Amino acid sequence: MQFFKRIKRAAGLLVHGADRLDTLAENLAQANRMLETRTGELHERISQTDAALREVSEARPSFLERFATQLTVCPEANEVINRSLSTHKTLWGSAERLHISPKADVFTCFFNTNSGSVTVGDYSFAGSGVSLLAGSHDPHLTGLMRRDAELKDGCDIVVGKGVWLASGCTLLGPCTVGDNAVVAAGAVVVPGTHVPANTIYGGIPAREIGRLELEHAGTPGDPSTQRAIVRNGGVLYVDGWSSKKDGVAPFFGYWLEGREGLLLVDRRNWTLRFFLGEAPAGALVFSGSKGDVEYRLSGNSGTMEIELPCEDSRIEEIRVRPDAGTGRLFMVLE
Repeated sequence: MQFFKRIKRAAGLLVHGADRLDTLAENLAQANRMLETRTGELHERISQTDAALREVSEARPSFLERFATQLTVCPEANEVINRSLSTHKTLWGSAERLHISPKADVFTCFFNTNSGSVTVGDYSFAGSGVSLLAGSHDPHLTGLMRRDAELKDGCDIVVGKGVWLASGCTLLGPCTVGDNAVVAAGAVVVPGTHVPANTIYGGIPAREIGRLELEHAGTPGDPSTQRAIVRNGGVLYVDGWSSKKDGVAPFFGYWLEGREGLLLVDRRNWTLRFFLGEAPAGALVFSGSKGDVEYRLSGNSGTMEIELPCEDSRIEEIRVRPDAGTGRLFMVLE
């Protein structure tokens, strides 16, 4: 694009007199030099890519053995690789049939969408070794037909909001799991099962083993909320936030998903750590029982001391709203 702009500008100079031909010639030469430089850089990148592909394609067991040896003698590298892999979901089937809320945390799961869709609601989360299998075969067939003529639809799995899928459980579609239900560790939810909201299902096949009284859950006066806010250092991220595992170095925090987030806090004074993505600056408005307070954020990341508009020694709601010019917000209160 810069090359064509230079040509256009040079042509305009030519119209205004022969005495500008020298300028035109210099512009053309400069554009040509730039083109040659960028062409050379492109060829170099292509060469590097080809070399890398050849190295991978020609890798022999000796290479793999050296790699395995390095992991053995460097536990830190092994730990980093394992942690990285554990945060990426495994999918067998069409990605278009997988619908995961950005507020959910189920990326340790194995998903199969060959015979239906999988939908996961806000704030649902999973332990390790969890499988959601909306894929199935026809037991009335035999041999190759049974294996390869799998079902194409009819095995949808729907997981509601705030569901806890404990480690090692399996969901076989079609099935549904209601809001705030718990599927116990190792349980198998068989096809045709509806897990009601606010229940605990366990066993093989999974059945109801408990009910949860959640009418006042998450309110300042609820004993469970009070215990949780103590465990969490005086603040609870209630609504509008991502998983805490979505960290931006060098600190863990929460992405604000949307334009407003709700907190529960038990004091006024906090240290705010923030990151604004690509934005150079921004502002946050905190709203509480004592009105609104706004803080200007200088730079796209930083740390600052703030005072929230609420009482001390009492659990209160605080709403967080970035202004229109603020980039995507990542933050934590400490």
